[in-house]
Amino acid sequence: MTLEPRGFIELPAHAGAGGFDHAAVHGPTRRPFVAHTGLDLDVAGRRLFCACDAGTLVELHADHGTVLAPEPIAGAPDVVFFNPAFGRVYVAIGDPGAIEVFDTAPLRRR
Repeated sequence: MTLEPRGFIELPAHAGAGGFDHAAVHGPTRRPFVAHTGLDLDVAGRRLFCACDAGTLVELHADHGTVLAPEPIAGAPDVVFFNPAFGRVYVAIGDPGAIEVFDTAPLRRR
């Protein structure tokens, strides 16, 4: 599967999720995405989880934007949530009305 970037996710200087200020360490950064809807950050693992309208959950390296793992999802996502305690990503999909669950080590459907 080849993912073609259609834009970029900006991580501005004030962006800091979970106490991690990426810009303070690396400066403002641009990350590729394919029509993303949901985005969550694994601070400890330095990974971004991006749920895309094209029906894909993409795991990206938070420092350099390398695609680590793409996984298909059932449709266009509404939201994505990473739970570090369980090592899982949850993706809510309005149509067909589902919540898909993925393990993150490695990224794969549960």
